[in-house]
Amino acid sequence: MSAPETNLKNASQQTKINADIAEQLGYRQIQYLGAGGFGAVSLVRKNDDKKAKEIVMKRVSTASEEYETEIEILEDLKGGMHPNIIAMLSWEMVKDFAVIFMEYANGNTLQSYIGSDWSLETIHKYFTQLIAGIHYIHGRGYCHRDVKPENLLISNGTLKVCDFGVACRYRDQDGIFEVESRHGTPHIWAPENFREDDVNGPALDVWATGVVLVEMISGDIPWSQANTLYDKEFAGYVNNPKWANKEFGIIKSKDSRIMNLVRKILHVYPTQRLTTAQIQQDDWFKHFVRPRNHMANVAGTSAARKRTYKQIFQEQVLEMPEKRVRTLKQKCKCCQ
Repeated sequence: MSAPETNLKNASQQTKINADIAEQLGYRQIQYLGAGGFGAVSLVRKNDDKKAKEIVMKRVSTASEEYETEIEILEDLKGGMHPNIIAMLSWEMVKDFAVIFMEYANGNTLQSYIGSDWSLETIHKYFTQLIAGIHYIHGRGYCHRDVKPENLLISNGTLKVCDFGVACRYRDQDGIFEVESRHGTPHIWAPENFREDDVNGPALDVWATGVVLVEMISGDIPWSQANTLYDKEFAGYVNNPKWANKEFGIIKSKDSRIMNLVRKILHVYPTQRLTTAQIQQDDWFKHFVRPRNHMANVAGTSAARKRTYKQIFQEQVLEMPEKRVRTLKQKCKCCQ
């Protein structure tokens, strides 16, 4: 049997399993979205409620203990009902699976809009929402570890942080501790995340928000990876405080205050990097001033670039699960 045939057979099997489990729990599978190293996901709707909205059902094997961490985090975050975090509605145990039901944000990921003609006002709105969501996550003692445009949903004018598959705790009743490095997506990693040592979890997320901000404004990331051994662009940034490339030039030409903020967020030393609380006190963050040549572009003006959450999930969230899970020995408390 060829690889495509094998994949098709596996997808058919996973689709049936999800449909059967949904039926057991009183739901009807609307669409099977796909599967990866983190589980199998479907859109479902409650059987006995004609007005019920579609929600996301995620089935995770209990053979791995990682599902417990994700459920713990989602359960904790659910209590605050933060508008900028995708909400877990409930979860159930069915045979050898944990089944998680989550809010379905029927929109697009931020990645769908990268390179579109968003105004600075729109970018400011979504960046402040991103920081609000990450600030709340950090305040609850967790770090996300995979903040990127593909994991940020835009639904009805609201940005929502999703996909907590590699999130972990960095603070407990005993205090703050470092977390295991090298989780998430390499081109978003902070420089310290390329080392084997444990790292400051919240600082990883802050760095990632800076990369996201650069990408939102310029349409591209500033370097391929924040590693001086393999990326000349990043090496130039580390060695010269005034270093700038095309992406930084675009940002500075729009508003020098944003460039000042970006450099503080993308500080190579995590101890000197801004926290989310400090970002919220930044002048541009607190006081948006519309440029004189402002044109009121809004989300959705580049319809050709828009893709639905279903499409993004199938194309990107499911890709290369090995990027998302480190194979080295677990060390931080949440990963043990």
